[in-house]
Amino acid sequence: MSDNNTTKSGKPQWLQFFLISYILILGYMWYTSPTKEERARQAAQQQAEQTSSTLMAQRAADELTSAPLRTVDANTSLTVQQHPGKLLSLHTDNYAVDFDSVGGVVRSWRLLDTGSQSFERDENSSGVELVQTIPTVTPGETASQNWPLEVFFKEQNVKSYEDFNHVAWQQEATSSTAEPSIALKSPAIRGLRMEKQLSVAKDSYYGTLRVTIHNDNDSAVPVVDDFNRGLTLRWGPGLVERNLYDPDTSANRYDMAVVRDTEKVHVFHPKAGGEVQEMSGPLEWAGMESKFFAAVLVPHQPTNKSERINYYFRTLVPNSYQIDAKSAADPEKRAALERYVPPPVVELSTQKFDLAAHSSKTFEFGVYVGPKKNSILKKYDHHLTSLMYSDAWSWMRVLYLLMTDILNLIHRFLVSNYGLAIMLLTVFVKLAVFPLVHRSIKIQAKSSAEMKRVKPHLEAINEKYKDDPQEKQRQTWKVYQEHGINPLGAMRSCLPALPQMPVFIALYRIANDTIDLQGAHFLWIRDLSQADHLVHFGQHIPFVGSYFNLLPILVAFSQMMSSKISMSRSLQNITDPNQQQMQKMMVYVIPIVVMVTMYNFPAGLMLYWLTSNTWQIGQTLITNRILDREEEKHLKAGPPPRKPKKQANPNGFMAKMMERAETARKEMERREQAQKKSGGKPDQRRKR
Repeated sequence: MSDNNTTKSGKPQWLQFFLISYILILGYMWYTSPTKEERARQAAQQQAEQTSSTLMAQRAADELTSAPLRTVDANTSLTVQQHPGKLLSLHTDNYAVDFDSVGGVVRSWRLLDTGSQSFERDENSSGVELVQTIPTVTPGETASQNWPLEVFFKEQNVKSYEDFNHVAWQQEATSSTAEPSIALKSPAIRGLRMEKQLSVAKDSYYGTLRVTIHNDNDSAVPVVDDFNRGLTLRWGPGLVERNLYDPDTSANRYDMAVVRDTEKVHVFHPKAGGEVQEMSGPLEWAGMESKFFAAVLVPHQPTNKSERINYYFRTLVPNSYQIDAKSAADPEKRAALERYVPPPVVELSTQKFDLAAHSSKTFEFGVYVGPKKNSILKKYDHHLTSLMYSDAWSWMRVLYLLMTDILNLIHRFLVSNYGLAIMLLTVFVKLAVFPLVHRSIKIQAKSSAEMKRVKPHLEAINEKYKDDPQEKQRQTWKVYQEHGINPLGAMRSCLPALPQMPVFIALYRIANDTIDLQGAHFLWIRDLSQADHLVHFGQHIPFVGSYFNLLPILVAFSQMMSSKISMSRSLQNITDPNQQQMQKMMVYVIPIVVMVTMYNFPAGLMLYWLTSNTWQIGQTLITNRILDREEEKHLKAGPPPRKPKKQANPNGFMAKMMERAETARKEMERREQAQKKSGGKPDQRRKR
């Protein structure tokens, strides 16, 4: 039955539903976050471990953003150049990509079509910028950072070829109307040349990147770095440009490195100053994801699983990305830099290889850069749909995807507003559990009639044994046993709450992480993925924020009204005055707790909860009428005929409870007798 109906003990079902839901949410957050032991272990490792592997990882972190070599090639006039150089553009229906002629790296990757009609973006800019820039303390300075599609490799026991990312490349002529592409060619460094070509269909988010290394030397070149890798391709830093002065830094936690092996997705959260996180094997893809978008590199893999090629994945936050905010002169910028979270860099590397004299080798990667939207991801292969809710439990992920699809179907075919779609989804959920509700109504009616029948006996017991809790408990259980009442039987009426709890958690995740709800409007709400933000305070208030949110207050009020309606019945079965007072107090306490703890929850989730409570109020009014009729029918029918008395099961639940109550009574009598014999003094044996 509903979460506002009551058990025999008078405890409201909605209270059980709320408490269990709250525990599940906290449990889920605890499960997906590092434990205290893990954080302590990581801190201890960072301080104590000074092994050779740690030193190599540290060298790798410095290597990523180290200053390029000034002498590029003694046999040429090549010089290292600073970014940015001339911008070379590639435009499609979905993308506007600008390559830097210095290094042939990506300086800007603007997403023109986010895949969502409601997604809000800056009206003054064209598209969503997916390339982050590292801020600096002094205005006008340029930070040392990586750029997407950087390459790195090293000749064995010789200097690395990091300089390819800092010399001038040239654009080669390409022409294709169906599949626009851009091709770049590097100069030679110590007899090696490189080419990059990115091709993307006009209406696609998935493209192909080809990286070719030419060896013009008369001898072979063994390509292998200090980590036994071959060619390395990078993406970073992070994903999606951030507003440095935005006080809401919650989006920073969504800069996650992701990699998929043959079975599942692995999510990494590298920290500034932390160790390099890595894995290897026949990887499907690797890249970076933010709250609503993803950028992944898909290496070439043979169709035959037995012939799969091993690749190497690494992610870290380079040391140079850490900013000394205290040195900023402007207080506003200093505060913004203190909130800044350095983003990670992702590397995907091939196996080591030998490049024969006067030969070349080409590596092909698929590239997906776009929204994390199931209807778009499933158009492409390589298990890209596993980017959706990649950090969730497998069975919950299935529920998230199902709920997302149902919500989108409602929006597509029934209503054109996501706020109304959430309300309709709530109604559909309530209708789906109605058979369980109807069954639980009958269970509760029978339980309530039984409790009314024995209520005079319980009141007499409470009065007679008010100073003897053990005997009162024993006599109460005896009444239950004589009338065939199972005090825990009413818990069956909680069944309708069980399917609603995962739905509640799923709605929280969908409202928070689904791109279609980002920027979706409803009434005064401008973004269903954020709190409703009715009025701006003009300043930040501790524990409240910068906005007055109306929806949590409406949810708390509807919760209180629903509880008051159901309380009229719950008090009928409560004989203890203290418990009655507690019940009345909880009607006001729980809604206040809901309002405070969920004040900044997404408006989409609050809208679901408000609709659910409103539905519950009407359902409770109808349920109370049905319960009255059912109870009257049970009372007129009288108690069921007594069955032939069977020999009590000594191991049964009721028998054990009676045995414990009898043992407690005898122990109390023994203590009283011992106290009388000792002249009113406490039992010395118990004292010892």
